[in-house]
Amino acid sequence: MLEARGAVAKEGDTVLLVRGHLNLTPLMLRPGDLLHCKEGKFRHDDIIGRPLGTWVTGQSNIKGDTSRPPRLLVLQNSADLWTQAVPHRTQIIYDTDIAVIIFNLRLGPGCRVAEAGTGSGSLTHSIARTVAPNGTVYTFDF
Repeated sequence: MLEARGAVAKEGDTVLLVRGHLNLTPLMLRPGDLLHCKEGKFRHDDIIGRPLGTWVTGQSNIKGDTSRPPRLLVLQNSADLWTQAVPHRTQIIYDTDIAVIIFNLRLGPGCRVAEAGTGSGSLTHSIARTVAPNGTVYTFDF
């Protein structure tokens, strides 16, 4: 999920699309697929092969619309952004609370952590990033 800076979007990657202020949408890239959203239509093929952190232009949903074409910013997936983008089917823990939890548990690189109740994975992503590169997170969901 976390790659070096300057990475290029590839088939099968999950990228995050910025669709407005605080509106992030996760998207798994599949050749030939099309994303239909409020902003317009965006071809996955127009994203694949482009550097992450760039804008992609789509087609308007309105026939005959000659105004400015819709654009989305394509970002690399990260634990911090995933917390904001993940669909909230469960009660999610946000960054400020996650920071307190990680600090109070005194977690750092190389730690081993057991978590009960993965939920949306928001806390799990942040813990994994904290204990990397040699640590391990064991998470169980019921």
